Amino acid sequence: MNTGANQQRGMPIAVRWICELCIKTNLFLG
Repeated sequence: MNTGANQQRGMPIAVRWICELCIKTNLFLG
């Protein structure tokens, strides 16, 4: 049960980090 909750909480953080990385890459490439 706890592992499932941790995974759900961890997923959004990873998605946000990836989104920020993609945005920064797009801005860098122009």
